[in-house]
Amino acid sequence: MAGIESALTFGRILSSCALLPRERTEGRQTKTSGKRYPSRGGLRLKPKDSFEVRPLRPADFENGFFETLSALSDVGGLTPAEAKKVLSALVEPSRVFVASTGSGKVIGTTTLLVERKFIHRGGRVGHIEDVAVMKGYQGRGVGHSLVEAAVRHAKELGCYKCILDCKPEVVGFYEGLGFSRHEVGMRLDLKKPARR
Repeated sequence: MAGIESALTFGRILSSCALLPRERTEGRQTKTSGKRYPSRGGLRLKPKDSFEVRPLRPADFENGFFETLSALSDVGGLTPAEAKKVLSALVEPSRVFVASTGSGKVIGTTTLLVERKFIHRGGRVGHIEDVAVMKGYQGRGVGHSLVEAAVRHAKELGCYKCILDCKPEVVGFYEGLGFSRHEVGMRLDLKKPARR
């Protein structure tokens, strides 16, 4: 129960930060795609674009969460009941964050998976996964705020680094948040996950 209360408190803290009205400023150009991405601290939200960043709640599964994730990848027909099982299996202190509008509609999400290591004196690493913003809300600071929330949570947990994999066309976005290229990500596709 204490974990739920701290998650709710953390969500309230984040929401008070994410709702500040801001103006958009000029971004920087990337070498990878030529697209412009906001520089760290340079993204400004207008009041009409206000949203809050908070931990995922089961009610979100019926309020835009799957539609938001589909901007990233195929959700595979996961039902709200199945999604609740996935959420309950998430091991603390890992956390799924969502960005939601005043009406509660989910417009963005990301997951912070926390790994305990044998190296670095048993230190923790934050893995940022599944950053997705609903179509129509991209370019408004939603992804920026979600990644910042995940990084802030990782810092609070004492993680010594945050890592993520991304497509080449969004490298500039993550560089604008302070990430840098490091090593090479590899992947081995096994089989599609079975429905449970």
